[in-house]
Amino acid sequence: MQPERLPGRRVLHLSGEVGFEQAAAVCEHGLELLAGSAGDWQVELQDLKSASSVTVAVLLTWYRAVTAAGAVLQLQSVPDRLRAIIEVSGLSFMFDEREGFL
Repeated sequence: MQPERLPGRRVLHLSGEVGFEQAAAVCEHGLELLAGSAGDWQVELQDLKSASSVTVAVLLTWYRAVTAAGAVLQLQSVPDRLRAIIEVSGLSFMFDEREGFL
């Protein structure tokens, strides 16, 4: 599923499944959307149907792009499975709720 920017807001809506086959295209499209507007961003994950380490890799790439620009990337409605993968991957320090990511 391709991410889409919600009208008038710096929010990416990621839905469906982000598997190995779609990851590169999803990641690139998200980077293009993020580059289109400076400032803090949110990623809405309410409609994400499945999560895997590939999903985490895409989000991590977006996180790096946004933070390199001096902004914050915040995830909204994080599914339990995705949160668990982030924790077991040892990436919780990058996705600390106090820092605004989770």
